[in-house]
This record gives sequence, C-alpha cells and structure tokens, in this order.
Amino acid sequence: MTKWTKEVLESRFRQYLGDEADDSPQARKRRRILRAAHELFLAQGYRKTSIDDVARKAEVAKGTVYLYFPNKGALLEAAIALEKRGLMKRLEPLFDGSIPKRERLLRYLEITFTSGRDMPLVARMLTGDSELWAALEDIGMDAITQRQAEGAEFLMELIEDAAPGVLTDEQKRERAEVIIGVGFSAGMLLDERTRSGRSLDAFVRSLSEMLTFGVAGKRKR
Repeated sequence: MTKWTKEVLESRFRQYLGDEADDSPQARKRRRILRAAHELFLAQGYRKTSIDDVARKAEVAKGTVYLYFPNKGALLEAAIALEKRGLMKRLEPLFDGSIPKRERLLRYLEITFTSGRDMPLVARMLTGDSELWAALEDIGMDAITQRQAEGAEFLMELIEDAAPGVLTDEQKRERAEVIIGVGFSAGMLLDERTRSGRSLDAFVRSLSEMLTFGVAGKRKR
C-alpha cells in the first residue's frame, strides 16, 4: 500500500501536468494547450470541443496537440488535474503534521465537499453533465478503476488515522468506497436548496463530522 505524502501527491500531478518549474518552450506550449482545453471544455462542453478548437485557441498546429496529449480524454484528465492541483494549499495540512491525525479524514471530507466551488469543471461532472460523464469513456475504464483504487487507498489511510486498529482492511475499503460514492454528490451542494439555506461551509462541516465520526466513533472534544 502506498504511503501517501505531499511528495507522492505532487508526483501524481506531475504525471498529468508536467513540472511547474520547467520553463522550457515545450513546457510552456504544453501548459498553453492545457489551459486552452480547460477553457473550451467549460465554455462549450466536452463533446463540442474538438482538437482543432484546442489547437486554434492555443495557437499551435493540430499535430502539436497530439505530441503532448494522445487524445481528447487525456486532455480532460489533465484539465481536471489542473483544477485539483489548485487545492494543494488546502491539502497540505493533511501531510505536514499541522493537524491531529484524527482530524485528517474530517479535513479531507470538507475539502472534497466544497471542491465544486473551486473546481468548475469537476463541478459540472459531479452535477451529472452528460457530456463529461460520456467523456469518461474516452479516458477508459481501466484508468478510471485505477484512479478510484488510488483514492480508496488514501481514504483507507485517513480512516485508520481516525480510528486506529478499529477496522479491518476490508471494512476500511468498504467505507472508503462509500465515501467516494457520496463524493459524487458534492456538486449538488452548490445549490442552496439542497442545504436548507445554510452556507456551504457550515453544511459541509456538519456533513463531514457525521461521516467521519459515524465511521470512526464519537468525536473527542
């Protein structure tokens, strides 16, 4: 099982986004293509966005796009990773020891359930945008299954921190998979009607506490 650290997480982002510190012409061109794709996916949807559109907006040849991204599904994956990397500052306390281990799961859930506010492309996917769900076919089920397995692995670590020695690996995996499933409703929380008028942060705080300490036991105050 991978021991998740800030360095491991950053290495996963580099797989999709390259090295932020790389200022070579090739790296700058790749980032320009990715920004163009992200803007177009948001503005006109995944299906209506073609590689030709991305190339025009990025001001490169169509063949150049394929040098960096093998297909449109890979562009979508990278565009989502781009949004997720924007959450790194909020994720850092999960890895730097600045919060108690028992609080790591709670903090992760709060970030997850408010992510729609900070990640508009992900929010569209989580609110059932049929184009983006269909786009997952382009990414491929093997890749999706791998991402879900990695997410479950990280959540198992957080659950163990919240309730050390309480659950078996199978129980932790079951709970991790449930949390991932519940996470797909995060986009709905952007609609105030689903929160009975409460602020997103207040609603998510209560929801995260119920999920965390319902899984791990009563919260120690």
